Amino acid sequence: MQIGQHHHFGLAHLANYANETAYREDTQRWSNGEIFSDILTK
Repeated sequence: MQIGQHHHFGLAHLANYANETAYREDTQRWSNGEIFSDILTK
C-alpha cells in the first residue's frame, strides 16, 4: 500500500522565495560584511 504525499507551497512562501532570490541577485558582488551589515540594518 502506497500513501501519496502532496506538498503545497503557499503564496507567502513563494513571495519570500522570490524576494530572497532577488536580494541575492542584487547583492551577489557585495562582500559578506556588506551583506551582513545590510541585513542587520533592515
